[in-house]
Amino acid sequence: MSAPDPIVFLLEERRLTGKDPSALSEAVLGMGSEDAARLASALHECVEWSDTPAEPEDLDVFNFLAGSVLRGDSLCVAPECQTRQLTLLSRFSALYADSVVFPIDFSRFNPESYAHRLNLLHNVNAVSQLRPLIDAGIVRFVRSFDSLCTGCLAAKCVGVPRLESKARKFWRGRSDDFDLIYRFRERDGGRDLEVVGPADFLPHALIKQGVDIPELSQRRPRIVDGEPGVLVSKSFAKRKHLIHEEVFGTFFRDLLLQQLYGLATRATYLTNSPGQAAFFESVAGTYASGPGRADRSNAARFAASLAHSVPLFSEASISDVLKLRTEESDAFVRYRATLNKIVRDSSSDRYLSDSEFRDLYADELRPRIAELNETARLSRRNRLRRAAVKSVATALAVSLGAISGLLPSEYKALFAAAGGIGVLRDVLEVLGSPNELRSHNLYFLLRLSNHSN
Repeated sequence: MSAPDPIVFLLEERRLTGKDPSALSEAVLGMGSEDAARLASALHECVEWSDTPAEPEDLDVFNFLAGSVLRGDSLCVAPECQTRQLTLLSRFSALYADSVVFPIDFSRFNPESYAHRLNLLHNVNAVSQLRPLIDAGIVRFVRSFDSLCTGCLAAKCVGVPRLESKARKFWRGRSDDFDLIYRFRERDGGRDLEVVGPADFLPHALIKQGVDIPELSQRRPRIVDGEPGVLVSKSFAKRKHLIHEEVFGTFFRDLLLQQLYGLATRATYLTNSPGQAAFFESVAGTYASGPGRADRSNAARFAASLAHSVPLFSEASISDVLKLRTEESDAFVRYRATLNKIVRDSSSDRYLSDSEFRDLYADELRPRIAELNETARLSRRNRLRRAAVKSVATALAVSLGAISGLLPSEYKALFAAAGGIGVLRDVLEVLGSPNELRSHNLYFLLRLSNHSN
């Protein structure tokens, strides 16, 4: 067995692995300031940069950079939402990916800041949730770049000003879709930016971001929808780039991460957020440029959709999937190639919608799975019948030998002559998986279904 990941090893030393979320929350948030600072510093040293150069066209269809929404870092960061997204990422990675790059940040930690404590808890929880994938070598961590300046990013060939300009243009074109209220919290005097907008961009169609905007803080609050606040005009939001910087700042940070790591690690950006995908396509052309880029994105999104919504994919345990990947490596490769082919034959290098993914599963994949299950059922029934015939024949020979009063030595000879000694081997042979099933492109799913049941 290979040595554990340094982050996992460090958290094991501090007994922060194997805990349920509530116990983990209590342990991290209740940690002394010096202990928390030492932990964050040690974890930061465990995470390395990844600087292997690569060309965009060399992106590997099975290597991914986990997007901020799937990491649970964007918009809603409630523990239950983060865990739900990490569960989906785990399942997708086990069922489809060769490698998943996961940016993580432990830098600039202030133990007296509750927000920093929450971020530390968030990252430790991510390691805990992804542990089976980390041990399998599928998920690996890289440093986020929060401590890098524009000049350092430019030295790594990340053109921040150009991307910044395109990002601001994207959000200016969509700012009218969002309504903003600047809230005054009475309980602690804090400030929140309440945002209502399309579900494609906001997971619950509404979020609150803790932020202090001095120009708005100086205004006299009114009661808006039962709470004190200031309605933010569309013109003010555009002028101050609030949508780009305060609401969807994590989207832009991920855009830089993709430029920094995605190309270096030959990884395709992975998100299950339609809004985030639209942002990347418009600003960086991550999905739009290059031959086959749409196929790669569609295949990944189709696999993520299956992992999220199809019972066969969403019920098998991660450990079962990883074990099957090892036992049936050839079957796994064929199954994954089949998913890609289904998407490629249906997309014609264009980007499919969620409804098209559902239709693709219903029209293409589900009938194939049903056909394979029926073939397996009939094959197993026939094999059971053959096994029963062998067992009955042997039992009849033994009974005749006993009635005839044969001695034990003669009984053994009769049993052998009737095939009794090899009956167990024969039964196992007829019950074993026949070649026509093992060679099927979706045989991996048949095995997965058997494990689930």
